[in-house]
Amino acid sequence: MKKIPVVIFVDIDGVPAPQADSRGRLAGLLEALAHERITLVFCSRRTRAQVESTRQAFGVFHPFVCESGGAAFVPERYYGAEVE
Repeated sequence: MKKIPVVIFVDIDGVPAPQADSRGRLAGLLEALAHERITLVFCSRRTRAQVESTRQAFGVFHPFVCESGGAAFVPERYYGAEVE
């Protein structure tokens, strides 16, 4: 049976950056989510730079929403082509 893609919007404003000792478990969780075709989209009141830093810390490189919904960013070539 083909799995249906799921998008989950996650408020990250109260989430601390992962600690070094938990990154292995986090990587396993992110791999399991990807296997199930579940995409996490971070949402925050933070700035673009702050959210990009958080994404890097978590290893999540999907599109994200920042500045309380004032901006949405899609990584370059995320959909295989440029997004206008």
